[in-house]
Amino acid sequence: MKGKIVFVNMSSRLAAAFVGQDQYIVFEFPTNCELKENDELENLADTFGFASCYRLSDNKNIKLNILSSAMSFAKAKLVVSPWQESYTDDVSVA
Repeated sequence: MKGKIVFVNMSSRLAAAFVGQDQYIVFEFPTNCELKENDELENLADTFGFASCYRLSDNKNIKLNILSSAMSFAKAKLVVSPWQESYTDDVSVA
């Protein structure tokens, strides 16, 4: 399946890709790989485990660790975003 990267967290090495029909897949990428938002990937898997994918922007194969089946935008953003960004608005200080 094809996907377009929409979120990248370089510190955790997690990213999410839009795969169509309002669905997103979260994956871990290797330390020697620099991903950017809007990079396009081919051969994404929708099952857990490692997948050899093809990045169209530079015509390279990369091995990704697929961490989720397809999920909603909100869930994918929550998983990939740093904790502070994801929860700051939900925490009230008494």
